[in-house]
Amino acid sequence: MKKSAAVLGIVVAVGVVYAAGSWYVGKRAQGVIEQAVQQANQRATGVLGPGATAGAFKVVIDDYQRHVFSSDVLLSIEFKGADGKPADFTMRNHLDHGPFPWSALRAGRYRPMLAYSLAQLIPTAATQPWFDALKGESPVNALTRVEFSGAIHTRWRFKALQYKNADGDVRFGGGFIGVDADAGGKNGKFIGNFPSLSVGYPDTGERIDVQGVELQSVTTSPAADTTQIKSGGQVQSLDVVQPQGGQSIHVQKLGFQFDSSQKGHLLDATLRYDLGRVGVGTADVGSITAGSSAMHLDTQALAALAGEYDALRAKYGDDIASSMSDDEARALRAKVLGLLSSHPVLALDPIVWKNDKGQSSFTLKLDLAAPQGDAASMDLLGFQALLPQVLQQINLNLSISRPMFIEAAMQVAKAAGQPASPLPGTMLFDQYAGKLQAQGLLRMQGDTANAAIQYSKGRVEVNGSDMSVDEFVQKVLMSAM
Repeated sequence: MKKSAAVLGIVVAVGVVYAAGSWYVGKRAQGVIEQAVQQANQRATGVLGPGATAGAFKVVIDDYQRHVFSSDVLLSIEFKGADGKPADFTMRNHLDHGPFPWSALRAGRYRPMLAYSLAQLIPTAATQPWFDALKGESPVNALTRVEFSGAIHTRWRFKALQYKNADGDVRFGGGFIGVDADAGGKNGKFIGNFPSLSVGYPDTGERIDVQGVELQSVTTSPAADTTQIKSGGQVQSLDVVQPQGGQSIHVQKLGFQFDSSQKGHLLDATLRYDLGRVGVGTADVGSITAGSSAMHLDTQALAALAGEYDALRAKYGDDIASSMSDDEARALRAKVLGLLSSHPVLALDPIVWKNDKGQSSFTLKLDLAAPQGDAASMDLLGFQALLPQVLQQINLNLSISRPMFIEAAMQVAKAAGQPASPLPGTMLFDQYAGKLQAQGLLRMQGDTANAAIQYSKGRVEVNGSDMSVDEFVQKVLMSAM
């Protein structure tokens, strides 16, 4: 009897200790989750700026009910849809607390952890059609592990569905998202894949079909105030199918790469798109690469400028320039100057168009700066006087292959339903290339027209020849005649 009582006492003691430990672990798990939500909002604000994210994106914990062995959490992602109207996705989470969550043990996971979460999307105005298509089943499920280190590992699975309403005909092939982030979310990895998505628009008869979407992103924080993101993705095919009589567009192997490094509120970023093959109707346009970059871009100043412009647009519509007051114009200009004060550098590099006959390329780089002087003195200066101070340097390089241009002109004519003759492209190229070459604005190297133009400190260098801005403009106007 005494032994039984002793055993019972030990069991009760262990139970009390485990209950207390589970309650403590649950409290710590709540702190980790709340920190992760705060970090997500801070990261969005850091990248987009406080004005850009106001009302546009926010993660919110709507309710957190913590019990001894488990917790129930209601979490929403609030954002503005493509139509500008507010929308939200809301997840209901059930967390089992560690150190050995019961649901994790049932799933065969025996490692100690803070929490093991099973979450489901619940209906909102934005997601109700998905639930209707699945007869009330949740279209999104997520499994999340919260480690004692604060690291979070989550796997989201999206069910295939299709529905049709007044807004469109949607066929979605399901998908997967995986996120692994360390404590605080300063370093993490993201992967995602979605086999197919097709959206039809009943008002226009247009349909967009996307096949084979793969996404990946890596975030690192080498210093306390520095965030680096390397993201990329590929779409196997993209089709914009027009109703009968329209020209459909087909893109094969569309890839993108986005790299950014932000220190404080200054952002350096590059974005590149690669379109492996582009077809318009029966015409083969070729492949296109489009790259761009922004260096020393002040995200806070950019958000302030966007907020000022959006407020004026909401007040005056498209007629801002002629409707705003002098004070509003000065306020808007002040926001522009604030953006220029960080000496941003903007570039298109490279823009490359290839087809079976060759390739052409274009690069452009702008070094910008804020004009010197106070606001009062700048009020007295016109746009032409301020422009040389804003445009510190311009570099433009152009290379056009004559055979490629002629082939492209033939394919464009074919896409428009016209005869695919080489004559119009040949005449157009030879006419303008001849005029520009006569003015020294182009140099022909074999069948390729090249131009290298640099502007700096009020002078223009064209293919190695120095001239004033007025001389350059005069040569351009004469070439256009």
